Parts: sequence; C-alpha cells; structure tokens
Amino acid sequence: MCWRREQQVRRCFDRAHPLSQPSYQPLPQPQVKHVGEHKKVARGSARNVLLVIVDDLRPDLGVYGRSWAHTPHLDKLGAQGTVFSSAHAAIANCCPSRAAVLTGRRPDWNGVVDLYTHVRQHEPNTITLPQHLKDSGWNTAFHGKVFHHGQNDGSRSWSRQHGPDWAYGQYMTSGRGVPVGNHFNLLHERGHDVNPRGFNYTDHALASLAIHTMRRLNAAPEPWFLAVGFIRPHLPFIAPAPFYDRFLQNRTATVPAPPRVTAPRGASDLTAKSVEGEGLTEIQGNYGYRGSLHWNPTRSSEGSILAGAYAACVSWVDSQVGRVVRFLDGSGARSQTVVAVIGDHGWKLGHLGGWGKHSLMTQDTHVPLIIRTPQHGPSGSGGRVVHEPVELIDLYPTLVELAGAPAVPPLHKLMGRSLKPALFNTTSKTKLSSAWAANAFAISQWPYGHDWSNAPPCMGYSVRVPGWTLVQWVHSPMRCTNHRCNGPLRGRDHAEWASIAELRDPCVHNADLFKTPPTYGVHPEVEPDRDNVISKHPGQAARMRQLLADTMKIPRRAVGLT
Repeated sequence: MCWRREQQVRRCFDRAHPLSQPSYQPLPQPQVKHVGEHKKVARGSARNVLLVIVDDLRPDLGVYGRSWAHTPHLDKLGAQGTVFSSAHAAIANCCPSRAAVLTGRRPDWNGVVDLYTHVRQHEPNTITLPQHLKDSGWNTAFHGKVFHHGQNDGSRSWSRQHGPDWAYGQYMTSGRGVPVGNHFNLLHERGHDVNPRGFNYTDHALASLAIHTMRRLNAAPEPWFLAVGFIRPHLPFIAPAPFYDRFLQNRTATVPAPPRVTAPRGASDLTAKSVEGEGLTEIQGNYGYRGSLHWNPTRSSEGSILAGAYAACVSWVDSQVGRVVRFLDGSGARSQTVVAVIGDHGWKLGHLGGWGKHSLMTQDTHVPLIIRTPQHGPSGSGGRVVHEPVELIDLYPTLVELAGAPAVPPLHKLMGRSLKPALFNTTSKTKLSSAWAANAFAISQWPYGHDWSNAPPCMGYSVRVPGWTLVQWVHSPMRCTNHRCNGPLRGRDHAEWASIAELRDPCVHNADLFKTPPTYGVHPEVEPDRDNVISKHPGQAARMRQLLADTMKIPRRAVGLT
C-alpha cells in the first residue's frame, strides 16, 4: 500500500524504477552525424528546454475559456507565459503530427502520414529537434510518448534514455476492463478509491521520472532538452477517483454539450463523409465500441459521460504536468529554462457528429500551445494571448531560437517560422509583431478514407487565416489502406505529382469555406466550422486557394483556380 505516505511512495518508486538511482549512463554516440555539426555551447549562453507533449489533448483548459475545466497548473503556466489560442497540428493523427513537430517539416515532405511510417523512412538524414540540440551541445532526454510509440529515434536524437517502454494496456486500472491485444471492452473507467493520487498510473510514473531526470540534468554543466510525453487523455479515459468524480456524479456529466452535433451545414461531400465516417474509426475500430454515442439534455447519455471522463483525464494530466513544472521552478532552473506545452492534435467529443480525431475540422486540428520563457513573468509580460493562427511546426524554429542554439543547417529546410516575435508585449516588439501577424496562417492535411480500400485518392487540406478556414480536397497519388499510406514526396518525386495533374480530378470540386470568429479558440460555445459559405465569398476562397497552392507547391488547377 505504497501510496499511503509520501516516503513510502518514494521508496516503492525507487525499487520499481532503478533509473531513479544515481547511475546515469549515456547511449553510444551515433555513427552518422549531420552535415555542418556545430561547436558545443556553454550553459551560460544557452537555455534549457522542457517540452511537454500531451496525447489527444484538445484545448479544454481553463486558460482557453473552458469554464468547466479544472486545470490549475496549465492555467497558471499560461498566465506566466504566452497562450496561442489558434494553434493547429499539421495532421490530426499521433505519429505524423509528432513527426512534423520534431522535424519541422510537413507530412507531404517528410512522408509520415500514417501510424507506422518511421520519421527516417523517407528522409533518413532528417535532423530532428532533439538531434540538432544534441549535436549543438545540449544533453537531450525523453520520457513517455514523444515520437510515436516505438519510434523514439534512439541515439540519433537522444543523449540519454531511461525507463521501460510503455504500452496502452498499462494505463488501465484493475477492474471491469480486460485488454485483448490492442482492443478494450471499455472506453472509460473510474479509478479505485484506494489510490486517489494515481500512484503507478503511467502518467504519474512519467512525471516522477521526468523530475528525477531534471535533477541530474541540472547538475550537469551543459544545457539540456527534456521532452515528456504524457498519455492521457488518450483512450481509454481512465482517471483516479477524485478527478473522475469531479466531472461525473451519478452518471451525470458536468461538461456542456458541443455547439453543433451534426456535420457542417452545406458541407462538401468529402468533408461531410470524413467527419461522419472516419470520426468513429478509433472508437469502433480500435476499441470495438458498438453502442450509441449521443448527447441528451440531462447529460446522462453515454456520449455525455464519455466527455466527462475525457475532462477528468485532462484534469489528471494537468496535475502531473504541474508536478514537473513545480519541481523545475523550485530547482532554481526556471530563470534558465524555456517551457512549451502542446497537444499533438484535437479530438471530437460529439462535435459535428464525430468522435475521435481524423479529419480537417478545427475540432481535430486545434491544440493548446503555451510557451513560457525566462523573460516572462518577472518582467510582467506573462498572460499574453495570441489569436492569430499558428502551426505546431513553428515550434522547432521557435525553440531553437529561444534556446540560443545555432541555426539549423540549410540542407534541413524548416517549414515553420519562429513564434518569438509574438511572445511578448514589449513596445520594441510592436512593429515586428504586426508584420508577423499580417502573415499568420496554418495549414493542416488529412487523407480521405485513410483506412478504406475503395476511397477516392484525395488529400484534404485546411487553410486557416484570421477569420476564415478553407477546406480543399486535392487529387493525390498518395494511397491509404488499413491505416497505412504510401506515395511520392512533394519535395522529391516531382514527376509523379506532375503526372497526376493530367488525370481526371475527382477531388477538386469538394471545397468548403467557413467564416470563423478570430477569437474562437477561447470561446468553446462557438463552432468555427458551422456553415459552408464558399459560394458567397468566392474572392476569399480564391485568395486562400492561392496561399495553399504557393505553400504546398500544388498546381493552381488542382486547388480550383484557373
């Protein structure tokens, strides 16, 4: 009964996880080094970086205007730093989203669109964010789900690795659910009363490992990069009893219903089908659920309860992020450390009639992004909210710049832009920030029918600028079946992309334009993708199609331009 006293907890944890003992062995150095490897830097001229990635995390946090959320630690971090209210993933799926973040390159270029493609399969000499920092003199370490499960890139990216690998089945408390392979017979569960603090839950263990690693990293002379990948609120939604009970009492949820529970009005055929069809593939395909998921006025339906369980998991993981940040701040390293917290993609909780991720809709690509730097807080510049759309691929150049690391070698072309101009409210940044904001946009993508063998060959793209979202489906040589996608890369296989332009295009007429309030990110009562108004605003659609064509190197005809 190790959870009864804190000293017992520490002794039990140390026995269960030998890595918390003083031994700290580096992995063998990689044999392949990227071109232009840089000189090492001293800690005095560099910043540490703590990157927290939370699996399947919507921006359901108090700091994002979610009044029902109980996320005091992330809310505090947002008040101390800068909150980006309209941040979007490159793609609404775990593996490719993380690959895009950690390479700074879009899925069409790095070739990672599904759950199985390794980040180096198509670009073996790619330079990941931790690899660049490692080769520049930083100690780099990780715990949990940073790259996708089983794809952690070894010593190419990491100076040190710790602890046993994790598996989804380990996140289950003992009780009704019995795992069978990768399938579960439950979607949510309340933790046992005997363990209210969640000791030995995976996210608790990951937070403890991160704290022990930070203690050692702080003692070393080099700057460090630590990535921590928390698992909740990924399915199944299991949280310790106090967190679960906060949102679910007597099978009644306290989470409000989505603002719209059917597909966007007037949506194009592929957009509507991608929301309503693929919106259930995770729950039904991966977890075998066949029941009804809907909302009712009393919030006692299975859909309402599932949303409450999701909120409980968000609150639970907030408490574990809080443990890590609290240790950092108490260790004396806050003044030397940049902290960034992101979700890897969003998740529909009945929004637009879908459940899960896997679409181009805002509910699936919209994620929290909070950055706190040593310049925040004491200077009074914390609490800034940026409403312009940004992309998670912007994080790579941002953290490199904030860390004081050398520029990334030009052979590795980053596709995002630094968010540093948007971080502070100081007068000296006003003109630069205005220029930065004028060019703000975010692009996401999703292959139609990623697990349907007879799906048309269409890749969807969503383009977001302040006040507008365009969804455009494009004829693509990419082919996806059973969650696996293969096809030519945009930056390399030019002939294959050119040849498809000569074929009949079954995709281009599927397009949507949504008028979105610029501050929708902090107004959950607003559904930003409610009505397709493309026929009423052809000029706006044309401008956004041109932006898509220029950014993604797509022929004008393929995006509906003449």
